[in-house]
Amino acid sequence: LDMIRFKCWYYEQAMRDGSEDRVHAMLPDQLPPDIQPIYDHAHET
Repeated sequence: LDMIRFKCWYYEQAMRDGSEDRVHAMLPDQLPPDIQPIYDHAHET
C-alpha cells in the first residue's frame, strides 16, 4: 500500500510541475518528511 501512496504523491507532484525532473531529483533520500517514511517502507528489501 505504501508503494501506491508514494506513486500517487510522485505523479501528483510531477503533474503540477509539468515533468518528473524535480521529484526524481529528490530520490532516494531528499523527499519531504511526510513522504520519506512511505518511500522507505515501500522500498525495503
